[in-house]
Amino acid sequence: MIKDDMASLAASNHMPTREIRLRKKDGSYVEVEVRGFLVDLDEKKYIGAILRDISTRKKIEQELATHRDNLERLVQERTQKLAKALAEIKTLKGILPICMHCKKIRDDEGYWNQIENYIHARSEAEFSHSICPDCLTEHYPHMKQE
Repeated sequence: MIKDDMASLAASNHMPTREIRLRKKDGSYVEVEVRGFLVDLDEKKYIGAILRDISTRKKIEQELATHRDNLERLVQERTQKLAKALAEIKTLKGILPICMHCKKIRDDEGYWNQIENYIHARSEAEFSHSICPDCLTEHYPHMKQE
């Protein structure tokens, strides 16, 4: 890579900016950005370079990538949960054909179902049975209302 950069610099006075990792005397590493250039002095050509410490920027970029990955994972999890919830939602829509005498409901296949069964199959509703005061009086006149 360095040979290619030097050849490019010698041929066109241009060297691409590079990001490299250098080892320091204490054994630790530092991320640097390197920019090379040619200098003409006394009819001689010299290669110069500017090195800039970019360790902090690289650390922040890595943290940002980690946060982005976590956010994407959370979005996927939420999307899956919402898709699952949507698949589980049962709704009743439109006009329900209901018998005016027995109150059974006709389903899409033409079968008549007890209203409780029909609604339970298409919603989260649960039923418990009781008797209203009007029906108690009409069907069980001998029973005392409380």
